[in-house]
Amino acid sequence: MNRYAFEHAAGKPAPRKQDEGRLGHPGKQTLVERLVAEAGALGAAPAGQDLDQGKQDEDPRPGPAVAGERRTEPKMPPPPDGATDQKSGGERVELRGERGDLSGGQADAASPGGGATPDAAGGQGDGRAPIKITHATAKAAADGSDESRTTVGVGETVTFRASLGGTWSASDGSLPVTTGTTATWTAPDGGRDVSIIFNDPTGRGVTVAMKVVAPSTVTMKLASSQNDVYGAKDAGSGMFCEVSFGPTNVSFGNVQMREVPGPATNITGYFLEHYMPHFHTAGGDANWHKINDNNVLSVTDDVSSAGYPSPWSDGTFDWVIPNKYFVGGAGAEYDLATTKQSFVIKGDGTVTVSKQGAVSKRTPPTQVGAKASGSAKAGSSGWPF
Repeated sequence: MNRYAFEHAAGKPAPRKQDEGRLGHPGKQTLVERLVAEAGALGAAPAGQDLDQGKQDEDPRPGPAVAGERRTEPKMPPPPDGATDQKSGGERVELRGERGDLSGGQADAASPGGGATPDAAGGQGDGRAPIKITHATAKAAADGSDESRTTVGVGETVTFRASLGGTWSASDGSLPVTTGTTATWTAPDGGRDVSIIFNDPTGRGVTVAMKVVAPSTVTMKLASSQNDVYGAKDAGSGMFCEVSFGPTNVSFGNVQMREVPGPATNITGYFLEHYMPHFHTAGGDANWHKINDNNVLSVTDDVSSAGYPSPWSDGTFDWVIPNKYFVGGAGAEYDLATTKQSFVIKGDGTVTVSKQGAVSKRTPPTQVGAKASGSAKAGSSGWPF
């Protein structure tokens, strides 16, 4: 309560001071003018200096000011050199901090070393779409490995596709078409590492590493027996065998093979006295035979030895057989794994024939008066031709 209100309440009229004029009264000082004057009396600031500069905010509490209260606004830090405050009408300058620019965008991220970042497919991190290369073999592998494999058999065909046009090249093998988005490559006829290279028109390149393998193993298993065709007093045994080639994680469907004739080895006992020299003529084996896509030979192998007359005695002989392969319809011959076919006879006429894991064994029946066939095969290994 001011003095005027206090004295008036006591019944005593209070004289009006000249500086308590009513708002808008001409010639009188208003309340606002008086407050400004009182503030100036507290201490004049040097010319051009903000009255509040260097002072701590008097009341940082939020909310509207109450009549009679004095509030000061928090001071913003001065703009950096060269920048002009927008409130003063100057040019707007965007400031960038660690987490992006202040106008809402993100700050540019620099690549390590200042260079462009290569993409995973051989391109550059310059906004261009990366080059994508896919490939598929024409045939599935014998073990079911998918067509996107990078290990292939000699002579296998692989189709490569790029996400855009360009040029193709291969360090080995056949690549008839070398431009466009698609290229079909045929693996060479020998085992080796091969690079398939694609370049787009701007010079970006992608290399696909392929591994080519040749057939290196031969295994056999019994397909059917021949033991029921021999006479009661014939000493002999035989079988037809399924022939498979490895490794099985590729396809040798474009390969042909054959056996090479040669002499017998390890000849002992009974066989030294009968049907010498047991030379491996190969017969139909000497002809070329196709390997199927599943790495199984297209014909079975006749593995047999029979027709030996009594009296029998122990004896052995072996054939160590070289094998050859070539790719396609013609070409150079290459060595394949050797195979071993063994013959064993016992004094009771039991004959065992084995080859690459397959085994056939037979003992002739003891029948009085039975006649021998009189036709000795003297060992056989052959395919129909």
